[in-house]
Amino acid sequence: VQFTELIRFYHHAHADDYQTEIGLLSRRIVVQGDLTSDSTAMGGHIMMMGEGRIAGVQAIRMGQNNTLARYPLHFHMMGINPQSYMTDNSVVDAYFRCYTIHGTHNTVVSRNVAFDTTGHCFYIEDGVEENNTISYNLAVKVDEIGNILTSCSQFMASEVATPQRVLPADGAAGGFYISNLYNRVFGNAASGGWTGFALPSFESPSGLSRNLS
Repeated sequence: VQFTELIRFYHHAHADDYQTEIGLLSRRIVVQGDLTSDSTAMGGHIMMMGEGRIAGVQAIRMGQNNTLARYPLHFHMMGINPQSYMTDNSVVDAYFRCYTIHGTHNTVVSRNVAFDTTGHCFYIEDGVEENNTISYNLAVKVDEIGNILTSCSQFMASEVATPQRVLPADGAAGGFYISNLYNRVFGNAASGGWTGFALPSFESPSGLSRNLS
């Protein structure tokens, strides 16, 4: 946000220490699904393999609902990749996830915004991904898939994948799904969804990484 004149007044909502999050959704570069995407929840997707660098892009009507590997912005099985980053982007009206790190390590996902999305938003997929930096991102208004999972404690009843919900955890979707804590995660904020931050602990890797020891 750029101002051409000095701010004349300071406004405090309640007290001097009250703070809120502000996210800029618009970008000069826009990638979007077509106008029929809303009727099918099947939008475009960007899958980066080898190396991926994307910055300053707005993604609208992206992702394909309940379809694995069809996410708005997605690092896919890139291995150790310190050259790659997703920074200063926005994902709006997404049908499945927002920013996904899958089988990829040592990348940067920073200063991104997401608004009105479905399924876990900032998403570490298989639980093997390490040494990534996920910092100063904002996730707002995250919707679950299917019936919302309920629990009165830290633990839930077992859930299994179905055609209607390929990842059971999306019944408790939140802003950040951090399936491996051997990553740098700081300065992020979340509002909406079942939880702001989900920190599952896997007994073994999942998905395409399930055979790794």
